[in-house]
Amino acid sequence: MADIFVSYSSHDHAEVKPLVEILEQKGYSVWWDNDLRGGSRFSEEIERELEQAKAVIVVWTKESRKSRWVTDEADCALAAAKLIPIKFDVLDAPIGFRQIQTIDFTTWQLGEDSHALTTLDQAIHFHVSQNKAAGRTGSPTGSATPEASIAVLPFVNMSSDPEQAFFSDGISEELLNLLAKIGNLKVTARTSSFQFKDKNLSISTMGEILGVAHVLEGSVRKAGNRVRITAQLIKVADDSHLWSETYDRVLEDVFAIQDEIAAAIVDALKERIAVNPVAPAVTRAHSITAYEEYLLGQQSLKTRTVASIKEAHRHFEISLQADSEFVPSLVGMADAILLSSNHPICYGTRPVEETLIEARPYLEKSARLNPNSDECLLSWALYFYMGHNMAEAQTHVEKAISINANCARGYRLLGLILKRGANPRALVVRSLQKALSLDPVSGVDLLNLLEELPQRMRYDEAQQLLERIEVVEPNSMFSQWGAFHIAWNRGELRKCLSICLSRLNVFNKTQWSTCLQTVMTALGDGPTVEHLDAGSAFNIYTLFGMTEDANRMAAVLQNEVPDATPTILAYWHFLNDRIEAAHEILTELEPRETSGWGPLFEINEFCLGAITLWAIKARKGDAPAADADKRRLKEVYSVYLTDHEGVHRGTHFIGACICMMDGEHAVAIREARQFARQAPGMAKVLINTPLLKPLWQEEEFQELQDRDRTHSEREKEKAQLSGLLPLSPENLEQIDRNFSSETT
Repeated sequence: MADIFVSYSSHDHAEVKPLVEILEQKGYSVWWDNDLRGGSRFSEEIERELEQAKAVIVVWTKESRKSRWVTDEADCALAAAKLIPIKFDVLDAPIGFRQIQTIDFTTWQLGEDSHALTTLDQAIHFHVSQNKAAGRTGSPTGSATPEASIAVLPFVNMSSDPEQAFFSDGISEELLNLLAKIGNLKVTARTSSFQFKDKNLSISTMGEILGVAHVLEGSVRKAGNRVRITAQLIKVADDSHLWSETYDRVLEDVFAIQDEIAAAIVDALKERIAVNPVAPAVTRAHSITAYEEYLLGQQSLKTRTVASIKEAHRHFEISLQADSEFVPSLVGMADAILLSSNHPICYGTRPVEETLIEARPYLEKSARLNPNSDECLLSWALYFYMGHNMAEAQTHVEKAISINANCARGYRLLGLILKRGANPRALVVRSLQKALSLDPVSGVDLLNLLEELPQRMRYDEAQQLLERIEVVEPNSMFSQWGAFHIAWNRGELRKCLSICLSRLNVFNKTQWSTCLQTVMTALGDGPTVEHLDAGSAFNIYTLFGMTEDANRMAAVLQNEVPDATPTILAYWHFLNDRIEAAHEILTELEPRETSGWGPLFEINEFCLGAITLWAIKARKGDAPAADADKRRLKEVYSVYLTDHEGVHRGTHFIGACICMMDGEHAVAIREARQFARQAPGMAKVLINTPLLKPLWQEEEFQELQDRDRTHSEREKEKAQLSGLLPLSPENLEQIDRNFSSETT
């Protein structure tokens, strides 16, 4: 076991070696690896050394930022609170690692006793001495739990009025927000901390579930214009009290009390944190009414129903009437408006464009008043995400994370943005896992990760997450949507239909109509329910290559399909042989930089945009441009095929199309067969696409068609035996009634 584990890219071996030699001369034992990088050789030896090292030096360079292995090692070190990042060039550390100060070695000369080397030596000494003092050989708590970590439990409402619970919750949340902005301190998100409200669990149990070493709990008694707040800091490992205090104040001093408590907690934790933390200034309301209405608005907003979002909007409005420049309420109002839309990740029924227009003035005003508000930046990120501007969305979310490394919402949004940004090297799973680590019992974060894992054939892990969701949010949208995703990716169409028909009141309109239409189309019964949502039916028919059905829906919509992505619209034109119309849409989506990606390469749409654009350029005789597109698609295929986050189910669809481009029909059929086996519910996308038209008459390809037909018939028979099909007039009437009531 070495004192120091050095994580770096093998490209930087020559620069790293002299530094390792100097550290060894100083008496440290160093484990470093320049031979085992890549693929399956992320060996048990590396994992063992990484776990047992007292300090982990991560060398950030242009090359190491691209390495998944370096990023993974840095993430493990960060979780264990033993990360020491250094950089050999002017770029910042990757997003997610900026809360730890990076030691700058850009001007270091070999043999020089520089400030950077002294700082590094001090950091190593701190970790090694801390480790020896505690008798530890691994992570600070003997597990993956970092010592510099805390959860703020909901303070108990001791007031005579039970409706004052929102105030005690607000105190807890404000303390959590203050602590979350302190660098190098892991703070569990509110969603998870508040799961334990009114539950009789031990501190050790809650700490273990939340993955923290410390817990802050307390109580609030509010009477008239006076408030008494009691708080105590507890160490999870032995239930010992590190600090406690009681504050009696007039209500106007509530913000000062929060600052006092946060400062006292930091003082109590200072010896366990490698840096000297200072909490940043935060926005304060000028009115207690504004603050209380803000708390009520946040309480309503977190329920995520159409009615609760409207209620939140009302409270934020009252708050802003009392204090028109209270930034948290401005941001809360923007969030309430955006979440009321019918966007797939939102919860309401209003048109997306309408909510974007209405929310923007609140965001602009909050940005003027506090440009460094992480919550404001995250709301902007949601705004740009809903407006399909992934570049701006990512810029805003990364800035928010750099300000507050503990914001689970930031990593949650980042994961969704990276999926839409379509860079095949983006660490989508890692971002979603990071969000979950900060909010470990959040139904939203559990579901986001669960949605991704089945698409990478990681079914066992997805099932484990589903079991966690069913404990945290039983019979909720999260659990049902998660169960649907696993069943759909496995091709269990009968089970998917059962979930749709038995959970009419669980999903929102957009989710439910898309699920039902997709399953019924895969079963060969799409027209039965297409009247519920013509836009959803158009999207699915187009993706499945069902041209006549898509055209029928387009006629119903009078060729106005507001919810269709540009890629789907372009593909629809392509299916109808309207080459110029498809070409015009797709060229607008081409990345402005040769290194960029974007919607053409979105893996959840099987890179249909890029593949279709290649076909159009090839047909138009633009060979150089078509070849350039083919090279990029081959890069995508190669990355996904060896992706340690899991081979995506769309990989072999892309592979089949690339083989067609190269005229390798036999290999294309093998890739197509692999895709149909891994994504049986989506086999029609491949079977019907004109991109593979030269294969349609091949015997092996026709076998794929027969297999898909047999699969659909078998699942349909199961649905009939279960009484799910056919949908009777009574069933359809009930569906129409429920669907209409939600729309209104």
